[in-house]
Amino acid sequence: MQGKKELLSKIMLRAKLLSLIREVRRDVLVVFGWHRIRPSTPGYETPYADDVYGPTSTELEEAIVWLKDNVRIISEDELLDFNARGKGPGTLSVLLTFDDGYRDNYTLAYPILKKHQVPRSSSSLRR
Repeated sequence: MQGKKELLSKIMLRAKLLSLIREVRRDVLVVFGWHRIRPSTPGYETPYADDVYGPTSTELEEAIVWLKDNVRIISEDELLDFNARGKGPGTLSVLLTFDDGYRDNYTLAYPILKKHQVPRSSSSLRR
């Protein structure tokens, strides 16, 4: 069964609403947050709450590719800099977050982010 958030995000993606927002409002920041990434293995099941999982690793990679082609992905450092200067990013921008530090964030999401050179904060490089 598909959750409401998942359904809404799929509708937005198919309707190309982010592209429309880019044309209407240029100084907008959209924050995408995920908790867990589901393996793309067919028939994958988990003993944990299913609603905590977001996309499969394949779906995440497709989303990252689309975002890189259509919007500016910013790092945490850039966000802090915008805030310090009291200015927005100047263009439709996206910040990606992964909450709670689940192992799949590192084993599934991180290789995708690294492969596509998604910006990250310099503080995360020291961890």
